[in-house]
Amino acid sequence: MVAANLAIDRESPMKPVFIFGVGRTPQIVTETLWAVLHHEGRQALAGCIHILTTAVGATAVENGLLGAGGALARFYRDYDVAPMPLILHVLRDSAGTAVVDIRNEADNTRLANLICTVIRDLTATPDHAVHASVAGGRKTMSFYIGYALSLFGRPQDRLSHVLVAEDFESAADFWYPPPCSTPFPLTDGRTLDAATAMISLAEIPFLPLRDRLDAPVLQTAAPDFSEVVADLKRRLARPVLELVPHQRLLRFDTLELRLPPDQFAVYQLLALYRLEGEPDGGWLRKTDLATVETPACKRWLALYHEVATRSPEVQSLRRAIDTTITDLGTPWNPYSEKVAKVNRLLVKAAQTSDLWRDALCERQGRPHAAARLTLPPSRLRVVS
Repeated sequence: MVAANLAIDRESPMKPVFIFGVGRTPQIVTETLWAVLHHEGRQALAGCIHILTTAVGATAVENGLLGAGGALARFYRDYDVAPMPLILHVLRDSAGTAVVDIRNEADNTRLANLICTVIRDLTATPDHAVHASVAGGRKTMSFYIGYALSLFGRPQDRLSHVLVAEDFESAADFWYPPPCSTPFPLTDGRTLDAATAMISLAEIPFLPLRDRLDAPVLQTAAPDFSEVVADLKRRLARPVLELVPHQRLLRFDTLELRLPPDQFAVYQLLALYRLEGEPDGGWLRKTDLATVETPACKRWLALYHEVATRSPEVQSLRRAIDTTITDLGTPWNPYSEKVAKVNRLLVKAAQTSDLWRDALCERQGRPHAAARLTLPPSRLRVVS
């Protein structure tokens, strides 16, 4: 096994990081590197290699690929390529023992989480360009690698499959086309020149979704693959924001945020204006709250009184808001201040889930002479 600390090469704008899933045929590593070398040159191999595998695969890698006499060392010598650091990630069970093969649901889940963690971490460095291959390992391993790269990938990352000429594809002793003519006997009795073997690299388009993930998913020590997928599905589904007045809750699916009574009433009024806001787009303007007697101000106070009466500890606030509005002569200033407080709570909640940014209040004019919710009516619901 070869292991080395990864050091970022600052002389190169993007450091290539190769990721392979390997089962019993580690030949896909040297075949892929050969294809990259011949299509893109030596600078495309100035990076490092990560191999994801099981105990069986690790044995195949160590016996055929690694060591001074291994295929990887021969490849470097044959093509005058600087050796790359290599990290072997072996799947282990709950006791820390290397998993021989993927045979049950628990192993499958651990495999998904291992691939998820490795690819998440390797795509976290801006000047790394990950090149993941789906050519090796079991089909589930290839699927998870491609899926994880889509979840965590960025525009500079790549996904590929190496294609080898049929005569050489299943030949156990074929690792890459050598630089000079080399007879290669086949099982059917024929002998071919290994140097003429055709290898090509098929680029696989994928959708990089890293910027759609919540910050906790990108920061947690060991992300759970199924939870990452569920989180992204929730994000992409653009869930409806529910307002639950009797609990003073804002709710996105399973995410909940409780607001103080005065701030919930402010937010609920904006939600109602947004729901009823055509053709003006749901803007609540300073002129709508010019006095305590305007319909908007009466509605705000009614909403506030409704949520306040269900929370005995805030009865004094119910009286205070009436006094404040009367003394100021215009309700807009305290209203605008409470909108700002709601936004601060939402920004803080967004540290846990970025979805809360969708619920922010938009403000317009100076000094904030209008406000509305950024969410469209189709994503708002007031629960009775």
